[in-house]
Amino acid sequence: MNYSSHNIKGPFRSRHGMFLGVVAGLSEYFGISKWILRGIVIAISLFLAFWPVIIVYLISALIMPLDPYYIRRN
Repeated sequence: MNYSSHNIKGPFRSRHGMFLGVVAGLSEYFGISKWILRGIVIAISLFLAFWPVIIVYLISALIMPLDPYYIRRN
């Protein structure tokens, strides 16, 4: 199966994320593990500030485009 997507410049929200797909989309964009990036976000929110991280996360979810549907090519 060959799949193709629209060309997206910049990060996008993943359709396969746990909560709004922000971390999953960023991990796909930067090519790192979702679990490593989730751990970093959780560590930042625990050690620095919980509410600012949540607010930035929600704003990112509103700003970032959703991952486009994949079109199957034969």
